[in-house]
Amino acid sequence: MSLYEVLGVSPTASGAQVTAAYRRLLRRYHPDTAEPTLRDSDARSERAAGETLQSVIDAYEVLHDPVRRADYDRRHAVVTSPVRPRPAANSTDFLLRVSPVSWQDGRSPLLVSDSSRAAARDDMWELIEGLLDMLDRRWTP
Repeated sequence: MSLYEVLGVSPTASGAQVTAAYRRLLRRYHPDTAEPTLRDSDARSERAAGETLQSVIDAYEVLHDPVRRADYDRRHAVVTSPVRPRPAANSTDFLLRVSPVSWQDGRSPLLVSDSSRAAARDDMWELIEGLLDMLDRRWTP
């Protein structure tokens, strides 16, 4: 069971959500604040409640500290950012499609002079950089 499951939060939960879940579970399982049905139970369920309380405390110790949480996420390969779905075909989002180069006048790109090729290459890099900048702005959370 992951530490996120122990606290009942998602891997993308904020620090405040982790703390709120911890406090809720602490009130539920701590012997001084537990519900009467948990306090007046037999020794076996008291031991289980104590183990649960200890796992809640251990999970909170890791997840409330950003450095330890990042280390835990890295070691356990926790995905913290949502996966972006592919846009639907009828959406207004665009898909970048790249196809082979073909000149309108039928010339082969290999027969173009070096100066024209250099200008075309510079134009292509400018276009690619513009597209990458646009994608960065569009998909940056």
